[in-house]
Amino acid sequence: MGCFTLLFIWGIVMTLATGGARLSGMSFGVQFFSFLLAWSIWSSLNSYLARKGSSHREDDPATSYSNPFASRTSPMEQALLAGQHQLALFFASARLGAHGARADGRIENEEIGAIGAYFSSLGWPQQSLGLLMVDLRHFVNLDDDETALTEAAHVVRRSVSSPSELEAVAFMVSMVACADGVLRRSEKHALEQIRLLLGLTAMQMDGALKSARASFRSARGGRAPQASTNTDHLETLGLSPGASQPEIRKAYLDLARKYHPDKVEHMGEEFRTAAEERFKSIQAAYEALRATGSSAAS
Repeated sequence: MGCFTLLFIWGIVMTLATGGARLSGMSFGVQFFSFLLAWSIWSSLNSYLARKGSSHREDDPATSYSNPFASRTSPMEQALLAGQHQLALFFASARLGAHGARADGRIENEEIGAIGAYFSSLGWPQQSLGLLMVDLRHFVNLDDDETALTEAAHVVRRSVSSPSELEAVAFMVSMVACADGVLRRSEKHALEQIRLLLGLTAMQMDGALKSARASFRSARGGRAPQASTNTDHLETLGLSPGASQPEIRKAYLDLARKYHPDKVEHMGEEFRTAAEERFKSIQAAYEALRATGSSAAS
């Protein structure tokens, strides 16, 4: 509200105070009092409109998150500022996974859409999914890829406090990297870079990737020839062709204990949903191998 509005309010106050008398016939005291009253009304209106606008921006998710480029603040950064560390960890993990797709150059909207479609097919929380899409679009439009990658890795390292939490992040990273169904050589190189940044062992990263691929195949309902399918199932359990049924059962029980969703429940709904997918892929692999008997390992 500008000066013209203030003068207009003052004119109304003066008219009411004097009953339409001429300004020249009014005492200085009356004029001064009228101006103070007009100023008070003008200031109150300004404050009210400012509070209303601020409240609208805070309460409206579309205003807060849908256009992060306007404020140059991404959903991940907003989550960190708001102390929402679980959500920030989710965004950071997804950014690391998306880094692989960016290894070939600029990631396209179709690839981000594939990530969204895949997670949607898993029954992902829609609010988290919408914010994820916004954050990934912000991430892939950043000019300094290496700095953004290092910052995301820093958020992860600062947020996790146990090997099981770090492996949950590795699986989330792998799910995003595998979301389009293709893992290119450049993406494998990028994931190796991420593995080193996070301090994961090669075995941990490999296990996360195998489970992510199994989850993707299950979500797509794909069918492969029996021998190939059994090999995939053995890989999911961390076994090689030729494994016996007792070895298969032992591997299943070990993995079921290690990756039970309850172990990451404190990390938030997003990581629990991912853990449930990993657990289901482990169960499905074991059931398939048990159903085929000893021939499964050949």
